[in-house]
Amino acid sequence: MIRLPSASSLDRAIECLPSNGLLGVESIDPGEAAAKGTTVHAFLAAVLSGSKTRDEALEDVALEDPGRALCEAIDLEQLPTGGQIEPAFAWDVATGKGRIIGHDIGRDYEAHGADRSREFVGSADFAGLRADGKAIVLDWKTGWGTGKAKDSWQLRGLGLFAAETLGATSAIVGHVYVRDEKPVFDLVELDEMELGAIRAELRALRSRMAALMASAEPVTLVREGAHCTYCPAFKSCPAKTGLVRSMHTDLDVREPFAGALTPANAAEVVKTLLRFEDVAKRMWKELEVIAAEAPIDLGDGRVMKLAPGRSADAIVNAGAALGCLESVCDTQTMNAAMTTTKTAIEEAARAWAVANDKPIGKTQAAVMNLARETKAIEKRPGAMSVRVVKS
Repeated sequence: MIRLPSASSLDRAIECLPSNGLLGVESIDPGEAAAKGTTVHAFLAAVLSGSKTRDEALEDVALEDPGRALCEAIDLEQLPTGGQIEPAFAWDVATGKGRIIGHDIGRDYEAHGADRSREFVGSADFAGLRADGKAIVLDWKTGWGTGKAKDSWQLRGLGLFAAETLGATSAIVGHVYVRDEKPVFDLVELDEMELGAIRAELRALRSRMAALMASAEPVTLVREGAHCTYCPAFKSCPAKTGLVRSMHTDLDVREPFAGALTPANAAEVVKTLLRFEDVAKRMWKELEVIAAEAPIDLGDGRVMKLAPGRSADAIVNAGAALGCLESVCDTQTMNAAMTTTKTAIEEAARAWAVANDKPIGKTQAAVMNLARETKAIEKRPGAMSVRVVKS
């Protein structure tokens, strides 16, 4: 049975149709950048929906959370109000009708009544109907590697879904970058003609998917590109698995001829290496997920497993640490240590040393040594992470 892609998968589905027929489950750890984005999204959802005040929402964000500083800095008055927060849309490809099936439901569209065999689905961070009758769809972004709004099929799809649901004939869609205090908007307007073209493309996509499912070889002719990065079919994609299988052979064959590298073949070598590099990065992430569950014995005295990182100084008594700073430096430098982290204490000591023409390194060392002696700072084991270590 056909399972139509969500709006977030439309770029990939349109660029590489066979990926929809490959089996795969997204398993990679998105890392700190995605964790930061998740925090900021939850913070904005709580505040903009009115369920919590800014201060109440901040209380839910741990001090060590990578998104904490950004949540504190965002100028909420620059963001729109009055719309719906995290609405989940379902758009019927046959009837052209859209509907909202819930709010803040994650990816659990079927559980909220979506028929993925005939409905495209997708969630927006913010959506609503403007006073001029145009639908608006916004997507919060905490990084810059997103691409332009005008090129995003995710936004095009959501713009159509919102317009059909809210009874609009045009839509304004865009990314809102909230990396700094002042949000940056990248918006594009989709008029009635453009929405019609999007509607036709999505209907054609479903027809192509149906034809692909009826094909004897539904996974041929995959197309590589930027859409591969978070593709759930990555591990079963013939373009990627074939490349991995060829890596060892290719390296064995080409290494003896490294001297044959010339300006004439340099461009081709660069492109080949970039492909290896991209696949290797993704494969490392997949392997980290596996090794986190069970160690991978490499059979040569090494093992890939969860292991603690290097121990590092951690402040265990903030008041005592600030007291050490005060005893070594002028108390006027205390304003430089607004947060009682090791970095902030060192920066305050540095600022005092610069202002008083004292050796920076010696001043910082004096503060930190005193803090260690008074047990204000202690060595703590590093965070657990997947690494290759000796057995």
